[in-house]
Amino acid sequence: SRTATADVAVVELDLGSLASVARAGARVAEQEQLDLLVHNAGVMVPPYGQTEDGFETQFGVNHLGPFALTAALLPSMRDRAGSRVVVTSSVAHRTGRIAFDDLVAARSYDAFERYRQSKLANLLFALELDRRLHAAGAATTAVACHPGIAATDLGRHIGWFAPLVAPLVGLVRNTAAQGAWPTLMAATDPEVRNAHMKKHGETVRTTMLELAKRNYAEEVGGEIDFTVMFIPIESVASAAFAIRPDLQEEAIQKRILITTPVTLIALLRTVAIYWRQEQMARNAKEVWGHARELHKRLSVFHGHLGKVKTGLEGAVNHFNKAIGSYETRVLPQGRKIDELSSQETEKLQPEPSLFIEKQVTEVRAESAPEE
Repeated sequence: SRTATADVAVVELDLGSLASVARAGARVAEQEQLDLLVHNAGVMVPPYGQTEDGFETQFGVNHLGPFALTAALLPSMRDRAGSRVVVTSSVAHRTGRIAFDDLVAARSYDAFERYRQSKLANLLFALELDRRLHAAGAATTAVACHPGIAATDLGRHIGWFAPLVAPLVGLVRNTAAQGAWPTLMAATDPEVRNAHMKKHGETVRTTMLELAKRNYAEEVGGEIDFTVMFIPIESVASAAFAIRPDLQEEAIQKRILITTPVTLIALLRTVAIYWRQEQMARNAKEVWGHARELHKRLSVFHGHLGKVKTGLEGAVNHFNKAIGSYETRVLPQGRKIDELSSQETEKLQPEPSLFIEKQVTEVRAESAPEE
């Protein structure tokens, strides 16, 4: 009655079958969003048995099944801000030991020893998963919890001595609802999220500081203006900035630009515009250099033409002097001879003038442009 309007769907899942886990994971992954995954199912000290895949029952159901289900659903969660994976462990982990040399209990089987092993594996999985999620900048956190001794059917395989210890256990035993409380707290308590967010902000800052220590200029063999730190999920970056509002300013002071898909696109467009403008400036400078060189060469050519002009003027002057001498000294004598020898009826035609009129105007070279 408390969830009358909830949209509840039941998905078949057998943690003792990795094929069943894969099918259930694919079914749940079809949902548009996934915010919470609670690993609460398990077995405790059953008789020896094996899973469908040949693993010892407690290790396979309590650890390997939840591990595989988490791997199948994590892609649907890691972009969801505040999403959590809750793993139910037990205080029994304190005396647990991982039998790496006999995980399938082929040599011997102690039910309590194997149960403690599975609970230790649960806790190690939760801790390492949370570490890796933070290192990857994911929005998901992993939390482990201990429900205590609860009045459920989980201990049905404990055996003949259960009635003997029941009065003592009853003093510290939780009800089923009380046993579920730690799991609910791990799944919903804001303090868990706040602690995760604080750790997330510190992780992003630590990554930024590590980048700032790298000498990329030496690696690429050139000057580096900024190093780009790319966070592929917008919500992950927003969460880090919410926890540490001064993070971006501190990063810029260390010549680090923290970017997301949106800001990286804007940055790349800005850089592209700058590069185009820089290329245009280089082209304009190169054109100016060619123009100066062309002007210098034209000036030299103009000087050569000036020398040709001077030579032509000299030649014309000497030519005109020769013609002047010819017309004033040679022709008159020839006319007199001709007049003496010609008949009176013939009239001598005057010779046309051979003088060259100078029409060359002086052209001065323009001064070279200043740099």
